[in-house]
Amino acid sequence: MMGMALWLGGFCSAPCPAEEPAPDQPSTERIERGLTEVAVGLETLKEDRARPKAKELVLACARGDVPAVRALLSAGVGPNVTDSSDVAPLEAAALNGRTEVAEVLLQHGADVNHQGLLGITPLMLAAENGHLGTVELLLSSGADVNSTSETGRTALMAAERSGQEAVAERLRKAGATERKVRAAEQTHTASLTPADLHELISSGNPDSDLLDAALAGEEDRVEKLLRAGADANARGEFGMTALMLAAQNGRAAVVRQLLLKGADVQAKSQLNHTALFCAAMEGHEEIAQALILWGASVKQRGYAGMTALHYAAQNGHAAVIRTLVSWGADPDEPNDFGMTPLMFAAKEGRLEAVKMLVSLDADPNVREQIADQTALTLAERGEHAAVAEALRQAGGDSKRRADR
Repeated sequence: MMGMALWLGGFCSAPCPAEEPAPDQPSTERIERGLTEVAVGLETLKEDRARPKAKELVLACARGDVPAVRALLSAGVGPNVTDSSDVAPLEAAALNGRTEVAEVLLQHGADVNHQGLLGITPLMLAAENGHLGTVELLLSSGADVNSTSETGRTALMAAERSGQEAVAERLRKAGATERKVRAAEQTHTASLTPADLHELISSGNPDSDLLDAALAGEEDRVEKLLRAGADANARGEFGMTALMLAAQNGRAAVVRQLLLKGADVQAKSQLNHTALFCAAMEGHEEIAQALILWGASVKQRGYAGMTALHYAAQNGHAAVIRTLVSWGADPDEPNDFGMTPLMFAAKEGRLEAVKMLVSLDADPNVREQIADQTALTLAERGEHAAVAEALRQAGGDSKRRADR
């Protein structure tokens, strides 16, 4: 309403001479500008009200829940809304190969060439993950086969990078052209001032400085170091990369910088952990979402068979749990000792994490290999009464097989 107030305030407070217009009378241009601002404000309000349902729609698309998707669309949730992490429904469907859901979304007006985080399109997501049926649907619906992301990557490049040759061949038949990553993605020093270069050179170790800058979230310094030739994949203690450090400490802007400069999203530390593990451990949902969209695997196993979902559950990060499962993480995946994410959440007394996992169909009666314990057994032994009660309500059993 600010724009409306601006031009209404221009009227004279006292009668003006009939033969002359009031000097401050609003022009047609000011009136139109005010009305435009009002319209934009109303549209923003409408989008804000739809945001909670947007997350619900995105998750339903990721699961392939066609009835839920149809119900939400019929209830007025737009096919192009984005959730709090800026993920659109068609992106979720494409990433997970939910062809039927994608078809429903397109029938309701979803933008087949929607560019999400870093300019990534649904076709790129489907291509990189080998979902040939979804790729066929998107192409037949008008997807631009040569659309490029902010780093100059195409669907064909995504398919080739992940070894999806059948998809790559289909894209070539549809007119995809071979191309290299554009020069803007390469590091350079041309735009650095002499003072910048002196500062960076005098530091002695650009790679080490990059790790420190990423950890601290110093965006300007990260940019300077990368332009000066610092390795975006340099490693520090325990094999940690700058991307891992930024993800672990919630430095979303630095995560984006590093990805754009070629940081390996699937690089592993000495514990076989990726940047996604680091984000999941600390509960940084939006960073986890961004890493997944960039190609991070939710099924990567680390030390002792632990996954990002195990760590999110162990530390009680319910929102991250929901995101990981939505993108394909198995809520019943055991580590090398038979411990599931639900067991870790129960053992640590993480009530919200337990509730989230149960709502995502985690089995409360899976048993670990060493002591034949269930999630309920672990909750009871840890004296986590509220967690134990939640597991009982979900059908949990604490008796060992030998005691039955």
